[in-house]
Amino acid sequence: MGDDVLRLASAVRARVPSCGIVLMMAGNRPAAVGRAMAAGVHGIVPTDTGLPRLIATLKGVAAGCVTMAPSLAGSAMGLGVPGAGPATKLSTRESQVLRLTAGGATVKEIAAELYLAAGTVRNVTSASIKKLGGRNRFDAARIAVEQGWI
Repeated sequence: MGDDVLRLASAVRARVPSCGIVLMMAGNRPAAVGRAMAAGVHGIVPTDTGLPRLIATLKGVAAGCVTMAPSLAGSAMGLGVPGAGPATKLSTRESQVLRLTAGGATVKEIAAELYLAAGTVRNVTSASIKKLGGRNRFDAARIAVEQGWI
């Protein structure tokens, strides 16, 4: 991901602010993730991403969420990257589950992505809903997005 791509992303965002931009990136490079997010990119997926994860990312970006693979989202933490969020009352696992939920992933897809049992995903989701006062998992994800926690 060179400077030309980032300049183009930044120019598109400046010209059409409502346009969501998703980039594919090889490797897990925290500095590149931070630069991409600073350029206005809303989603980043690894080049080896499967179709279901790519579709979930596109749905998340279309819904106005910053969406990326958990392996890349960890890179963004602590970089002052929009969407990485300030300190939150959510655990890392809760943030991961809610970020994938906001991206449109099902419980089964989240479980596969995070290498968890579906029951564990439901338990983490339930704890997130209680912490945030949400009505359901999607409402909890919306609250977390609005607060800038995911």
